Amino acid sequence: MNPLTDICWRCVFPLRIGSHVVWRDPYEPGNEPYNDLPLTCTCGNTVGLGTEMWEPSHQVDISSDPYCMPSLGGISMNPVGLPGDVTGMVAMKSGKPGQQNSFYHYIAYRNPIMVAMQFMSDNPCLEHKPFDALDFSAANPAWGDDQLAAILNPDAFLYGNLAAVLIGIPHGVCSTLGTGDPACTTLRMLAHWSVGFNGTTYPLTGSNDTDVSPISTSMNIAKRAFTVQHRTFRVWGTSGLDGMCGYYPQPFMDDNDYKLSMTYPLPETEPIAGRCCQAFGASTMVWGAGHTWPVTGEDMSYVVFKRRDCCMGVVPLDQAF
Repeated sequence: MNPLTDICWRCVFPLRIGSHVVWRDPYEPGNEPYNDLPLTCTCGNTVGLGTEMWEPSHQVDISSDPYCMPSLGGISMNPVGLPGDVTGMVAMKSGKPGQQNSFYHYIAYRNPIMVAMQFMSDNPCLEHKPFDALDFSAANPAWGDDQLAAILNPDAFLYGNLAAVLIGIPHGVCSTLGTGDPACTTLRMLAHWSVGFNGTTYPLTGSNDTDVSPISTSMNIAKRAFTVQHRTFRVWGTSGLDGMCGYYPQPFMDDNDYKLSMTYPLPETEPIAGRCCQAFGASTMVWGAGHTWPVTGEDMSYVVFKRRDCCMGVVPLDQAF
């Protein structure tokens, strides 16, 4: 990935200080949900300004090959016998023409791109940990075993009903429109089991019983990947008043805090239907057309923009007054 040409940097915006928008991408609809932050704040002995931005802090690769890394130039490790390295597939359902199921793997990375490029590298609000592969789905024995996943995540049974599935319709509408309506914001925060128009979060495995399209399925797998990261505390919360002075445990992820932009096989660098970064539950019908193709375009990679609310330090407290 070339960070200059393969990333949609418009996704960093809107940039806010307190409740005031300092810079907004003119291509974005401008109605994304945002958190009410104080204009001035304190963290420890430092006085600062309450700021909000979207930081490209992570990446995720989606592939049927458990060892394939599109983000690292398409290299693939030799199989090493990890407990969850089931070979992925996309196959037609037996006796059901036109319907197919699939199995995909993911690799999640921490990649603080802005710091690596030395852009605002001294900003204390950005992720400063080094590039790292946080998690391989192939290393998770439950990723290829639905029964084991159900034992490890028993709450999945709470969402295996029609009412929980139907929540995906309003969730998908809210995610697609990017509305900042309080009802939509609350729904997307609470309905962590839904991926809107892209399916359901559970089970936390690579199996998809209804594979509508590779793009839609990849968004589903990406949501599952970051659900796993939050549950295992590899990724913490960064938004709201709780995130003003640092990260905090967030076992149930908030969909309002994430946007994804494809970097492979076709970088999503120009706005399509008004935007070049997508919510987990948003429809892929418009922007996803032509972004995958057989053989050389079946593996996908996304850069993940995470909402960052922070008290950006200005002066030590003893010098502020």
